[in-house]
Parts: sequence; structure tokens; C-alpha cells
Amino acid sequence: MGKQTLFFEAAQNGCVNESAPLAGVVVLDTWQAVERVSDCWRGWQADPNGDSDFFRFIVEIRPECENPYIVCVEKKGTPQALLLGRTESSAVPIRIGYLNLVKLQLRLITFIQGGVLGHLEQQSSDELVKLILHRLAVGDADAAYFSHIRQDTALAASLKKVPGLFRRDTFTNVQAHRSLTIPNSVDSFYARLPSKTRKNYKRKAKRLMETFGQNVDIRCFRRPDDLDLLFREVDQIANATYQRALGVGFADTPEMRGRMQLAASKGWLRAFVLYLNQKPAAFWIGSRYRNKFFGDFVGYDSAYANHSPGMYLMLQSMESFCQETGPERVTEVDFGLGDAPYKQELATDCWTEESLYLYSPRRRGIALNLSRTFTDVLDRAGRTVLRRLGLEHSLKTTWRKRLVRKEPISNERDNSDSA
Repeated sequence: MGKQTLFFEAAQNGCVNESAPLAGVVVLDTWQAVERVSDCWRGWQADPNGDSDFFRFIVEIRPECENPYIVCVEKKGTPQALLLGRTESSAVPIRIGYLNLVKLQLRLITFIQGGVLGHLEQQSSDELVKLILHRLAVGDADAAYFSHIRQDTALAASLKKVPGLFRRDTFTNVQAHRSLTIPNSVDSFYARLPSKTRKNYKRKAKRLMETFGQNVDIRCFRRPDDLDLLFREVDQIANATYQRALGVGFADTPEMRGRMQLAASKGWLRAFVLYLNQKPAAFWIGSRYRNKFFGDFVGYDSAYANHSPGMYLMLQSMESFCQETGPERVTEVDFGLGDAPYKQELATDCWTEESLYLYSPRRRGIALNLSRTFTDVLDRAGRTVLRRLGLEHSLKTTWRKRLVRKEPISNERDNSDSA
């Protein structure tokens, strides 16, 4: 498009509307336009997903991505906040559970997880959302997808003001996101755990050591010249996971190679691999970014499931964080997207995030809205019935085992991925 779009107007009657654009919020949709806010961006970035170099890498390597779509809030010509997005030509799956029913080919604006940078005040946030609604109405895209927006933020409040049914998701996907503060000693780390949990972890670790003895080893891959071996070792495990069958998670692809190469060259990469009898048994891969470890990929060989190798590796890795010293030590672990019992047991902080779409009032936007609303109603009704019958967990487990056996399931990328 090569344009800069301006839009600025106060909220009226407590809801976001789409009046004519005025000055104050600007869309930057070329790399040349983005360059003028690059210094602010680098100063504000606090998560590898929102890192300027990583963001550009994703936009340029994914064939469906067209250009950046950065919304900048300004006051007197000075950037105050950024919302990081990109335009895409995507096949959006309409699904119930893991089952894809149909895919709609659409043009999307995707605002990424971790993409709110700077200081976004409530009034400015309202103005930003009005700009996006206005641009959807005039044809910039069929919909705008907001990935994992913290519910306690100004942006989440602004999105809730959008009139429902026609312009915003009727149902939204809300997930817990958890993190762990790393203390200065291993003893302090375990002392914070409930007694029962602590004893359970120690019992499993003891059993693993008794079984494998001296044949237990952990390696941390960090450097660019480690990557070939890392991919060979980890792919042996990841190939048998249900995430692989869904087309998500760790895989040896050009994008993943480039992603790991960038992380290693920047000094971010921390890829922990557990070996049992000289064979890779579990992995935990993430990035150390500004004193936080952001976990991205985790998996284990199901042949060792009775020994909980994934949890053993994770605990040993966190012990190593406790023992670090100096200004670059890891002080917090972000467990990443999704929730799990082990995250609930280990985490010291928790917040909720919401993912949702805003829709264009045009034909394709309306079609996506109606399709998603219909399938969401069916999905939620089905989950409610299964939950009341006590079958939800067992059905999910059976379905994942099906995926691991590679029975036919679509492997389209979900829009909720972290990048």
C-alpha cells in the first residue's frame, strides 16, 4: 500500500466508533516508514516475539505475509506506543476442537502476541481501535486478529467497547499465561513449592537416576555451530508428538532454521536437551531475552514417560538459572502460550490473555464472523456436555494419541501461534 493512515477522535458514549480520521494515530506499512520509529521500538521491546529483528524476519520469510502494519500512537509528533502487526493473505481454518471444517481465504491484519510496546493510555487505545475499525471498513483487510492481549490492559478494555455481534467476536479465546520468578538459590526455588509437589518431583528424579545412573546427561545448545546437531537430536523427539501432527511446535523447516540461527547469533538461544543412555529423551527450547527465559518448545520421548523426563529436564534447567550470577542472569521464566498442570505448580505469577477478531463490514468479513460464531457455539456446547459427563479429558487424550499415530488431520498453522 505504501501509505500512512491518520485517525484520531475521542470516544463517544462509552463505545468505539468509526468517524472520519483525524491526526494522532498513524499506520506504518512499509519498512521505510517503520524506520522512523526504530529507535523507540528497540528501546521498548521486552520480549523476543516483539523484537524488531525477529519481527522483520517473520514478515519476510512467511510467503503469506505481505508487509508490516505497525500502528503508532503519537503526541506532538513523538511516538508514545506501538502496536505491532502485519498483513497476510491467509487460509483461516474454521474448526471445532482439532477438526478443521473449512478454510476461508482472506486478507488479515495480524497483531502479534507481545506486540504492545511503549505506554498506551486508555484514550489513545480507544483511538487506536477506532482507526483499525475504520481501516477495515474502507478495505485494508477482511479482519484484524489480536493475538493474546492481556486482559488487564488498556487495549483489552478498548476492544471490549466495540459493539459485538457484527464487528467483534461474540466468543473470545481466553487463556492463562504463567511465569516464574527465579530466586538466588536452588533451596529457595524448591522451598516455594508445596510439600507434596516437591516430594513428587524428588521421587521421580531419584527413580530416573537409579534407572539410568551415569547415563544421564544434559546439554545446552547456544551457538550457531550447534544448530545442525540440535536439529538432528530434537527432531527425533518432536516427530512423535501430537504438536507435529497438528503442524505446530518444533520442526526442521527453513523458517525454524532461520529463527534458531537468529536467536543463536544474538546470544538468545537456550536449547536444553536431556540424554538417557546417549539418546535424546526430552527438550526445552527458548530464548534468554533481557533477563527472562521465554520457553517456546518442549517435548519428550514417550518411551520414557514413566520417568517424567520433560519435567526432570525443566527442573534441572531452572536450577542452573538459580545458580547464575552477573547482570545477565535469568531472573524470570515465561512459560509461553497455553496452560498445563506443571505450569500451575511451578508458576509464581499468572495473568489472563484474550485472542479475538475484529471484522470488516464487507462480505468476506461477515462470512468469517458468521462461520466462527456458528462453530464456536457448537464447540462450546459440545465441551460443556463432555465436561458434565466427565469425558473431556479422556477424549482430548484419545484425540492426541490419534494425532501421534498420524491419522489424517489437517496441519494448517493456527493464527494463535506466538509469532
